[in-house]
Amino acid sequence: MGMLLCLLPGLMSAQVLDNSTRVDTLKFAERISLRANALDWLLLTPNIGIEYDLGNKNWNRWTVGVNLRANWQSSHTFKPGVVYNLISAKAEVRNYWRTRQVTDTVEVYEDGIVVDEYVEKGFDPHKTLLGRLFSMRRRKIKHPATTYYRGFYLSHSDYSIKLGKEGKQGKAIGLGLTYGIIRPLYVYKNGNSLDFEAGISAGVAYTKYNTYTHDRESDCYPVVEQKDWHLLKHPVISEIKLGFVYRFGKYPVTRKYRWRYDADADYKFRVDSIATMK
Repeated sequence: MGMLLCLLPGLMSAQVLDNSTRVDTLKFAERISLRANALDWLLLTPNIGIEYDLGNKNWNRWTVGVNLRANWQSSHTFKPGVVYNLISAKAEVRNYWRTRQVTDTVEVYEDGIVVDEYVEKGFDPHKTLLGRLFSMRRRKIKHPATTYYRGFYLSHSDYSIKLGKEGKQGKAIGLGLTYGIIRPLYVYKNGNSLDFEAGISAGVAYTKYNTYTHDRESDCYPVVEQKDWHLLKHPVISEIKLGFVYRFGKYPVTRKYRWRYDADADYKFRVDSIATMK
C-alpha cells in the first residue's frame, strides 16, 4: 500500500464528505472492501480481510467480514529461541456511524454586534468517556470525515509463541468486541478508494495448550506442562489494527454509512410526522 501511495500519486484525489439528502442504491462491487493490517505485516504476519455491506443503501451501517492471518513454521537451520507462529481466522459484524451535532448555538445580535448566545437543545450530547466512545451525539463535530465502528467477533487460532523462558503452543477460540475508526485517504481515478483504519479487538478466550522450553544443546522444545480446554481468567487483546482499507466501485466511505434521517427525505418526513402527532 505504501509503495502504491508513493508511485501513483497522479491517480488519486482527496475524498470529500457527502452531506446531500438522497438515497443511493449501491452496486455489488461497491459493497465490497479489502483490508490489511500493516502492523501485522511489520511483525512478518501476512494477513488479508474482506468486508461486505449487508444492505445496498447508503444509509446501511451494518457489515460482515472475515480476516485471515498466518505465520507458521518458517524455515530455520536450528530451533530458534524466540518463536512467533500464528494461524488465525476471524469473523466480524460491525456497525458504523459518524458523530452528529445535536445542539445549535444561537447568537443574539444588537446593531450587528453579538451581545449574547445560548444553546438550543435537541437531544442531550454525551459527555462521559464511555458515552462518547459508543455514541454519535455531540455538541460540536470536530472530525466530520471520521467514521467510527463497533461490533463483535468470533475467532479461531492455532498458535506457538515463545518470547521468554517458556512458550505456549495450542489452539484458541475467541469471542469479544471490536472498536475503531476509519479515515478517508484517497479516491483513485477509476473510482476505487483507499482509507486508513485504526482499531482494537478484545474479549475472552477458550484455549488449550502445551507449555514448552528451548533446549539449545539438543535443539528441541521439551514440553513441561499440558493444559486441556479452559477459559482464560483475564481479557485477551486479539488484535491491534493499524492498516488500510481498499474499496471497490465508485462509492467511497465518505458517502457510505449515512444516518438515515439525513439521507432519506421520505423517512425524515415520516419520523417528523410521528413526532408531531405525539
